[in-house]
Amino acid sequence: MTLPSFRYVTQRVYLSPLADLPAHVLAELERVLPPFPAGAEVAVTAGSRGVANIGVILRAACQAIRARGGQPFIVPAMGSHGGATAAGQVQLLESLGITPDSAGA
Repeated sequence: MTLPSFRYVTQRVYLSPLADLPAHVLAELERVLPPFPAGAEVAVTAGSRGVANIGVILRAACQAIRARGGQPFIVPAMGSHGGATAAGQVQLLESLGITPDSAGA
C-alpha cells in the first residue's frame, strides 16, 4: 500500500488579529503545498475543538488546494465528538457552519 505524502506544518501564534486571515492562510499554504495531479483528492480535516474562524480557514485551505489542481474534501476529525459516528460528526460540523458549500469542498 502506498501512502500519500505528508507535510510538516509549523504553528505560529499571533498576539493581534491578522488583517486578512484568508490571504494569510493562502500565502502560508502556498509555501508548503505541492502541485497536485489534476483531480487529485486531498483530505482537509475539520475538528470541533473551538478553533477561532475555522470556517474561514477551511475555505481558504480548500481554495489553496484547488489552485494547485487538487479536489479538496472535508474529513471530520473529532474522535468521540458527535457520538463517534460519521453522521453525528457531520451534524456537529454543520452546527459550526462547516459544510461542503461553506468550505468550497
